[in-house]
Amino acid sequence: MLPLFTILIYHLGLVFQLFTLPKLKLGGLLLTLCLLPARTTNCEQRFTFFFKTQYDHTFWIGEDLYGECGQSNLIQIFLKEGKPLVKKMELVHFEKWEWVEPVKKAMRTEKPYVFIPNSNKIIDDAITGIKMKPPKSNNRLYNLFAENFAENCARQWNNSMKEDGIDTPQTWDIDLDLVYYYPDGLYFNYDIEKVCVFPESSLLLVMTKNKERCAGGDTMDGFLIFKFKNI
Repeated sequence: MLPLFTILIYHLGLVFQLFTLPKLKLGGLLLTLCLLPARTTNCEQRFTFFFKTQYDHTFWIGEDLYGECGQSNLIQIFLKEGKPLVKKMELVHFEKWEWVEPVKKAMRTEKPYVFIPNSNKIIDDAITGIKMKPPKSNNRLYNLFAENFAENCARQWNNSMKEDGIDTPQTWDIDLDLVYYYPDGLYFNYDIEKVCVFPESSLLLVMTKNKERCAGGDTMDGFLIFKFKNI
């Protein structure tokens, strides 16, 4: 990779040529600029579920963004009738979450059952009745994304497609009602990283991993919150 100073001098030279070259050469130079590789940030997401409050059903989730982002965000999702209320706040210091544990201890929380998929990517628990695996591969959504959103990230896709662009997990003997999806996640052809089940409130948190990346190299992982009932 070229040093930043060298790249800066190169681009300054191109800008200087814009004002000195004849029109014919100017057109070629503009084409060269257009063909320069897009800036990459390679931001890797990592989500941490901290807790859910017992009665007002507020989820506390941490998001650490590695790579050039170098940023940590606290995400709070307050579930009420109608549209969930969401707050996203950036921390002053990257990855500094020690303060959350004392807050958790001071709150009334609902303890979840936490499951990691087995080697076959399946979650099967007799106590909660949860049996789940990732959705089937969806070439239709993949092709639609590749043809129309390849230069964008998941947020643009979700803003445009909404729930039509989301595949929910495959389940047995339970019904899922999607309550919330994190807008920076891509929810087709994904794997399930972790599931948190809250039997008392009949809520379910699914954390997802997707191999697809934005044009800038950013990941498009996320999480989904469902209301569930056994059938």
